Amino acid sequence: MLTGRIFFWDYKTKVIISDVDGTITKSDMLGQLLPRFGKDWTHGGVAKLFTAIKANGYEFLYLTSRPIGLADNTREY
Repeated sequence: MLTGRIFFWDYKTKVIISDVDGTITKSDMLGQLLPRFGKDWTHGGVAKLFTAIKANGYEFLYLTSRPIGLADNTREY
């Protein structure tokens, strides 16, 4: 079985595209591993910045090179 997700936004929707690994997290590899052990490995202030951007009416599209096996974990993150 194959599943997928598709999102339909109005053409006027304001969109922010952000990488996850190395942008939100401090590094690619540790950014994938350490949160699984309860360690915060994000750059300071990113969550606050992204919350403010969202409050201004933007939608987010996140990019990552994480393995497909980590897709659900990445979405929860």
